[in-house]
Amino acid sequence: FENWECCDSIERMYMRNCEEEPGEYHSVRLLAIMLVMLVCAMIKACLKKAKVGWLPDACAFILVGTFVSGVLRLFDSTFVGSKLSFDNDLFLQIMLPPIIFQAALSIDKRAFRRDLFPILAFAGLGTAFSAISIGWITHKVSQWGSAEHLPLLGSLVFGSL
Repeated sequence: FENWECCDSIERMYMRNCEEEPGEYHSVRLLAIMLVMLVCAMIKACLKKAKVGWLPDACAFILVGTFVSGVLRLFDSTFVGSKLSFDNDLFLQIMLPPIIFQAALSIDKRAFRRDLFPILAFAGLGTAFSAISIGWITHKVSQWGSAEHLPLLGSLVFGSL
């Protein structure tokens, strides 16, 4: 595991967040994360037992995270802002891959193959239509205000973003 990027990012995350702080603080943070994960697991079990099929697990977990952060902000907003801020690297490199993997495992493959053409059509043609229409509208609206306006190519690049 010496040259793997994911392991390097985990090590950097540990060095940045755990080693610099007093010994007991990162233990408390780890305990809090484990408690939130335990609550999420309990909610998932309750949703299955109650046969609530209309609420995806990820939505329930987001609601749990929102509730926990709201409670923490009520008690000590400076602690939440300084110590428990959202980290993009942690999410993109460590948390997102298992989410995508779980979604890929749980998808109905027969329905996906059946609907592949509409999916690709909406993805390709819909994206192209959206980019061109937003670029064209941006180009036309930029001509209203002043003598200088955005060039069409720049507007189309903006529309593709």
